[in-house]
Amino acid sequence: MQKNAPKTEKGPQQHNIYKGLAQKRDMSKRIGGFRRKTRDKLKKSPKTKGKISIRKYLQEFKVGDYVSLSAEPAVQGGMYLPRYHGRTATVIGKQGDCYKVQIEDGNLQKTLVVHPVHLKGVKENDRNRNNQ
Repeated sequence: MQKNAPKTEKGPQQHNIYKGLAQKRDMSKRIGGFRRKTRDKLKKSPKTKGKISIRKYLQEFKVGDYVSLSAEPAVQGGMYLPRYHGRTATVIGKQGDCYKVQIEDGNLQKTLVVHPVHLKGVKENDRNRNNQ
């Protein structure tokens, strides 16, 4: 024993192993990243594997055009969240090389910035048929 240590009636202090448990529970980390649980959603069929056409990079849309969000898994830049895959959107503007598109998520209007390689043009008749 040390000479200068204060004497207590309980004896040596016991360490509380649960001391920081509440803090650790609040600071849990989310497991996974941007493409989590998307193995089938972002998979390409054997027909479509290979080089990506330059036409998809250079396609242009006008404000008000309807587009379908269809991710190109080989190009990560300018990709939207996979939860919006397959949705129909409206082009509302351009930002650099990408397009600003607006979708309805429930009752909310959301704006996404998407590279044209992840977009496909949709005819208005097809849009009405898909959303019914």
